[in-house]
Order: sequence, then C-alpha cells, then structure tokens
Amino acid sequence: MLPGSDLNCTALELYGARCGILHTFTADSDLHAQGSIRKLFYAWGSANTEALQKSIDTLEKPAGAVHITDLINAFSHGVDTYFEELKGNPSRWNNIATGAGLWFVNMTPDQIDNYNAQWDENNAG
Repeated sequence: MLPGSDLNCTALELYGARCGILHTFTADSDLHAQGSIRKLFYAWGSANTEALQKSIDTLEKPAGAVHITDLINAFSHGVDTYFEELKGNPSRWNNIATGAGLWFVNMTPDQIDNYNAQWDENNAG
C-alpha cells in the first residue's frame, strides 16, 4: 500500500490502526500503547492533512495524519499491485484461487436473476 501512495505513515502504523479499528473501534492499539508506533488520526472530505498534522504536532503527541481518500487509494493500488504480481506466479495464483473459493462464489448476473425468479415462483402466494 505504501509505495507510490500519499500516506505519511509506516506499514506498522497502518497495521496498528487496523487493529485499533477492528478490535476497539478507536485509534488505540496495543502497538501504540507499547510506544512502538504513532496513533493515526483521519481527515476526510475537503480537510487538509497538513493542517491536521500541524495541530497534532502543536500538542506534542506522537500521531500522524492520514486522509481517508489517500488510504482508500493506497488500498486500491495495493490490491491491484498484488493481483498483478500473482499473474506472474501460477503456483501462488492457484493457492489464492483455492482459498478464495472457500469465501467467494463466482455467479453471473443471469445466475442471480434465475435464482431470484425461481425463489419468487416457489414462494408466491
């Protein structure tokens, strides 16, 4: 996610932010509590990350400012890059495809429409 992105944080800080959101729905994480990383604060919409970072710095708190749009763009780019790398490695691709089959099902829009029509027909009345 980080190479080529506008994110001003480390990979470990992103991981800590993920842990905080996933486990406590806050910016707090064990890594931050241990002093291993900065806490990340988020800007969105027309907010400016530089201005947010300046206000954080005046508080002398170890934290970083990240814009949600930059985070989304970095994630999207990271996913694209990952799948491009997989294309060049058939063995890894097969492992991923096998694992994905445990979570995802590939259905066409026609299959969905047919299923819904069948369900409606069987449950009419």
